[in-house]
Amino acid sequence: VRLLKPLAPCDLSKLNSLMDDIETREQIYEYYGRFLNFFESHPETFNVKKLPEKNTYVLDLVSRDKGLALKKVQQVTQEKKASAVLHVLVTTSKACIEQCKLLSTNSVIAVDCEGVHLGQPGGKLCLVQIASPNTGPVLFDVLSCPEIMGILKDLLENPRILKILHDCRMDAAALFTTGNIELSPVLDTQTAFTIIHNYRQQISLKDLVKKVNNREHPEKAKAPHKANPNFWNIRPISENGIKYAIADVELLLEASCILASQFKSEEEQQRAQAISQARVLDAIGPLRSSQGDSNESFTPSAAFENMIQYNNKATQEIRFSVYKETQFHVILASLPEYIASMIIEYLPTAEDSLIDVVLDLHRPVRLIRANGHSLTVDDCIVREGDLAHLLQKCGPITDANRACVGASLHRCSVIRDPNRGTIVGCTLRMARIINGVASTLSEILLSSKSVLLVGPPGRGKTTLLRDISQFLANYENDRRVMIVDTNNEIGGESILPHKAVGNARRRVKLELVRFSIVSC
Repeated sequence: VRLLKPLAPCDLSKLNSLMDDIETREQIYEYYGRFLNFFESHPETFNVKKLPEKNTYVLDLVSRDKGLALKKVQQVTQEKKASAVLHVLVTTSKACIEQCKLLSTNSVIAVDCEGVHLGQPGGKLCLVQIASPNTGPVLFDVLSCPEIMGILKDLLENPRILKILHDCRMDAAALFTTGNIELSPVLDTQTAFTIIHNYRQQISLKDLVKKVNNREHPEKAKAPHKANPNFWNIRPISENGIKYAIADVELLLEASCILASQFKSEEEQQRAQAISQARVLDAIGPLRSSQGDSNESFTPSAAFENMIQYNNKATQEIRFSVYKETQFHVILASLPEYIASMIIEYLPTAEDSLIDVVLDLHRPVRLIRANGHSLTVDDCIVREGDLAHLLQKCGPITDANRACVGASLHRCSVIRDPNRGTIVGCTLRMARIINGVASTLSEILLSSKSVLLVGPPGRGKTTLLRDISQFLANYENDRRVMIVDTNNEIGGESILPHKAVGNARRRVKLELVRFSIVSC
């Protein structure tokens, strides 16, 4: 790795110790293409020799005729250039520090990760590949040297360097879980392609390379980890594995350069970066909560604040404050006293992190948290009286088997015995009121465009919808807002809509109108 940087004549003595190590000598061949400039400066010092091993060349520190040495170097270059894999494999902390110094001189780097069940619970990050316009691909072997993650943190969080990833969510989650790394700033090529070409689907890296780079991905068809899911956990990494990892990150960097030239304006590129950064937040938000952080870090307000911080115009024009209310006491009051006490004891951060309380007859109580994990209390078994106590606190159950808890926005969903019709299970969802977030979407909301909110359960869609209703119906915007609230989830169960929706009106039940087409 030391040889990757130009050496002054006084440093030539350092080559003696390096060349004594046969492993180092074999690696030097892999990098010969990077040393041509150095050879041309000191050609009398080098000669190319072929070892007994098949197709293995090394450079020995000997004194030879200048013309002969340079001729042999060029000959090796011509013969092996097509098949050589030029890369740096980093397996030590010292090598990692030197490579990070080289990479930090770039304003853009491409990043990709490989591992076992990457992005899934219990997954393992094994390899991080980085490429830049000024250097070749660098493979950081995290499995061989875990300390590498701590060194990479400064590089991957450097605000001056734009990180290029494709579908950044899994990689962002793996980097955060393994090294507490929060990628920033980020441009997701999947997001960029969607914005530039108005693409309606999530494009894979293989298809992106075909459409943008106008060529096939040479290694995707023979991806080594498809046959063996544990492939990236095996050391040493095979030649096929190295080729696959290099191809991913090099083609990603090439595609990003082409996409950068296709943005119609600087604002469009800023929008792509903002959405990419929001995808990173979406990936690491639940993980951050599981490490003990407040659920507030993963509210809709945090996502939109993160999106606009990369848009200078939006940051200058939009100023908003957020008001948050949970009415956690209503949740506790609706449950039997011993269950409420159990929640406080086993989940002290429940007001911020609790999403659902699951009560199934003759089963333990389960608490679903914001990070997606559940907490089961084995010594707290649900009885028929517990379900009856909760249902007494709820209003009428709708045809969709849902009800509101008193005058609050908390909701209760029920499961019935298919034979007797009796209720055998309840899920109590804790609602949150967050006002002020919708103002960040004012440009879209006040236009004639339609807006679709998409996301997994418990991520704030209904919460954001309430705030949008309040925002549009306030005295400043003065829009006529009618909420179609089929299950009383948005405006509550009272005769008057809940204060969270402001001046918006609410239609409690939408009558279905059937249309028939008569052909004659």
